[in-house]
Amino acid sequence: MNRVIMLDIDGTLYPQEIEKEIIKELQKRRVEVLVKKLGINKKIARLVIRRLEEEDKPFDDWVEELGIPRKEYYNEVWGKINPKKYLEGYEVNVRGVIQQLEKGGYSIVIVTNAPLVWAEKILKVLKLKGRIERIYTCDDGIQKPSIEAFKKVLDDYNIDADKLSKRTTRHFVEVSPYAIMVGNDVEKDIFSAQNLGITGIYIDWEAKSPIVINAIAIFGYFYPRESSNWKVPYVTINSIEQLPDAIEYVNKLKW
Repeated sequence: MNRVIMLDIDGTLYPQEIEKEIIKELQKRRVEVLVKKLGINKKIARLVIRRLEEEDKPFDDWVEELGIPRKEYYNEVWGKINPKKYLEGYEVNVRGVIQQLEKGGYSIVIVTNAPLVWAEKILKVLKLKGRIERIYTCDDGIQKPSIEAFKKVLDDYNIDADKLSKRTTRHFVEVSPYAIMVGNDVEKDIFSAQNLGITGIYIDWEAKSPIVINAIAIFGYFYPRESSNWKVPYVTINSIEQLPDAIEYVNKLKW
């Protein structure tokens, strides 16, 4: 069976502290675009953004209803942010991490809710161009936490979801090494993927331990999968640097 590792970008390939600074500029540029395109002042633009962010769908999904072509919006907002100035002091060799994962026979793909224009900028700065096989973004019309975002990857790599991680009894999960999702958002990146049988590796940059194997999730000591309480990442790491070791451990688990 093919093997694939799905990586989120923001807060995953680099720390959340950097992501927060980028979000500040993102929010500023959103306001500027609404002022320019809708002819409103900044105060009204901020109110519009705040109101729409309270709805059930991402703000980016509203832009066309506001009369702004989506691609134009992405280019005006994400396309004008320079990630290099935020990542300049980031010393982690992400490219080296990816190369280690490739040695395990994995295809490496990006699954992000950001647009393609942003994903390509980040990959260029981190020197990952040519190391990432495919990039799945919000331009495709599907966003996490929809399981359709993950199904698309499995379909593209001919991986049968029925043969992935599964609860063999009320109290035990066999964790599959064939499809792995890595991200920093437990709801959007991890739980949705685990619902589909994909092994979730959660990056918590504030975690004290480099790697934590969550026995409650894998061995189901307390909760059946049908319970909402089963929502625990299978593995937690505190840096992208720990990913090769975490995946090595996953490959050693019973399967």
